[in-house]
Amino acid sequence: MKKIVIVFAVLSLILMVGCSSSGGSGNDVDMNQVMENVIARISEDLKEAGYTDADFEAEVLPGYFVIDLKDEELDFNPYDGLIDLDKVEGGFTIQAAMMLNADRIIVFKVSDSDYLEELKGILEEEKQGQYDMWEQYLPDQFEKVKETIFEVEGDLIYYITYQDAEDIESVILDSLK
Repeated sequence: MKKIVIVFAVLSLILMVGCSSSGGSGNDVDMNQVMENVIARISEDLKEAGYTDADFEAEVLPGYFVIDLKDEELDFNPYDGLIDLDKVEGGFTIQAAMMLNADRIIVFKVSDSDYLEELKGILEEEKQGQYDMWEQYLPDQFEKVKETIFEVEGDLIYYITYQDAEDIESVILDSLK
């Protein structure tokens, strides 16, 4: 009987260690680093499209709003009244500044795991709103919206509408390692 208890204790310990170090759970994610990595990836695309270094001197990402939702000097919160920022440990939104481009990348890390389902519902409504709007507006942008990636990874939730959404998702997931 004593051996069974010891074996059970060892297996439990192994299981706890394995689950706690699974990397990618989002628990120790540096949201500033995730945001910097996503910005760097989008910057590459913009440079390939012809944007110059001078364009980047004027704006972090020319043609995009970059919003750090935990920035104490936040001038504009697109989720004011929708999202309880007290339950969000970190997050950012990068979205096209003009209504000719559907690009929108949203990443949140929740500090209250119970809030994850509510936040997921809010972003599902966002996705439906984008779908309804772009379906009637610009067909090429609607194609991007139809391919939106929306996932939960541990305590991280992300939403990606972008020309190469899979690359942005890879950047986010690589940032969790």
